[in-house]
Amino acid sequence: MTHPVRRELHRAYIRHCLDNLADSSNVVFLTGAEFTGPLHFMQLWLDVVREWEAETGKHPLIGLSCTKDVQDAILDDPVRSAVVNVIDLRYWWYTANGGTYAPAGGQNLAPRQQLREAKGGTKQSDAAAARMVREYRRRCPDKAVLCPLDGRPSGWAVLAAGGSVPDLRADRDLLAAVPRMKPLEPFAGSDQWALAEPGRNYLAYSATGEPLRFDLSGVDRHVRRPADRPAHRPGGRRGRTGYGRPGD
Repeated sequence: MTHPVRRELHRAYIRHCLDNLADSSNVVFLTGAEFTGPLHFMQLWLDVVREWEAETGKHPLIGLSCTKDVQDAILDDPVRSAVVNVIDLRYWWYTANGGTYAPAGGQNLAPRQQLREAKGGTKQSDAAAARMVREYRRRCPDKAVLCPLDGRPSGWAVLAAGGSVPDLRADRDLLAAVPRMKPLEPFAGSDQWALAEPGRNYLAYSATGEPLRFDLSGVDRHVRRPADRPAHRPGGRRGRTGYGRPGD
């Protein structure tokens, strides 16, 4: 962004937001709702954040929420990517038919306008959402990945793929165990994902309801009996989630 007045106005507003909310640990800073802007603005935003962090010594949670082309360009930029703590998968997605819905940034269109102009399939699915979550966790293991798509993918699918803040209800034992688990790779099947704290806790999800199979050779089989219970979804959709630990 080269316009001198607008550039300084944006810088001042970005710094103002950081000054007021940086000490709130439950706040994730994003460029704004329905941001589908160009790469050069995202670069400016992150540059101002990095400048502010260097001056203050503070490091609030910074989220990258934008179209796929802009998101990938930033993640490929080692300097600006280092500022990002959270990847927000909201304005693009893999489709149920195996394609990719990924409108370009900087077209002066709101997400709903981009969707109306889309050609080809745009239908979402649990398996496709899990695929994108796992892909970006694998690509950026040091960053949290959110997947708040309008289609509301299964929270269990998002969680098992390595996503954060999934839309689900879980018991206290599972909530306490999940932060210690990491994506388990490799795993059998393109529609199955798992998390593991090796030797202690395992969580697996099958989008098709097929049996879950993974290597537990490092676990005492005499004391481990993994739970295997169906996960019901609105509208009759059904997956299968298993959670267990030695002694269960």
